[in-house]
Amino acid sequence: MSGKVEIIEAPAQWMALIKTKTSPQTIGDDQRRCCAQVKAYLQAQGVEPAGHPVSFYYQMESPTVWTIGAGFPIAAPITGDEPVQIVEIPAGLLATLLHVGPYYGLKEAWQTLESWHQEQRYPLDRTPVFWESHLIHPDNEPDQSKCQARLYWLLSVAR
Repeated sequence: MSGKVEIIEAPAQWMALIKTKTSPQTIGDDQRRCCAQVKAYLQAQGVEPAGHPVSFYYQMESPTVWTIGAGFPIAAPITGDEPVQIVEIPAGLLATLLHVGPYYGLKEAWQTLESWHQEQRYPLDRTPVFWESHLIHPDNEPDQSKCQARLYWLLSVAR
């Protein structure tokens, strides 16, 4: 079940991610693998994640091949080392939506956010940037109805 779309102003945020190719069938395993690698890298650097695990959606080349990034927000930039990349999400206006329930419902939640975006006719001043923050992940909660993911869509960059 997804809530309603909200608009928020957000500060810039640094992320430590690993970019990878995935598919709808392997995305969960690929996200877990990337997050574990990023977490180990951050620990080796003496850096704590500054939030919940995140998944970025860079490109959907086809219905079965996607390019994603998975990792964690960090409080300040550090030096990345392949395959870990440090990226900055610029400050700006975000559309956000909270999804509560089994993760198989995330596709519908993203469709809700995309439909809202089309209805509102927000102009995009850059390539779309969208990601989800895994607040209560199915790996940590056996009752799937309690799982939560917050979806984000960067609408415009602060000037």
